[in-house]
Amino acid sequence: MPDLKRLHKDSYDIPSYGMSFTFDYVKQDNGTIHIYILRQPAYKPGQAIGGHETHRYGLGEERPYICYDPMPRSLSSAKAISAEWARRTAYYIRYGRWLNKSS
Repeated sequence: MPDLKRLHKDSYDIPSYGMSFTFDYVKQDNGTIHIYILRQPAYKPGQAIGGHETHRYGLGEERPYICYDPMPRSLSSAKAISAEWARRTAYYIRYGRWLNKSS
């Protein structure tokens, strides 16, 4: 069993969309940090919800986590990644399309 260390739990709100996300940041035994998604708004009917399309690993497991390459090694990087993932996911849920990478 890997030696896991919970670093932080945090919420990220997007008031303009009326959406809220909760993340759990857990350091893995290899030094990377998994950003587990504890709470997020539901996708709309007809939206792609697969792991590849939504940048989530572990969908068949108890707690999915954000897919990012390379996985972060610092809490500050993990928090920035989760905030950006939440912002882009909220946009996708609301408008049905993903933001461009340059947006």
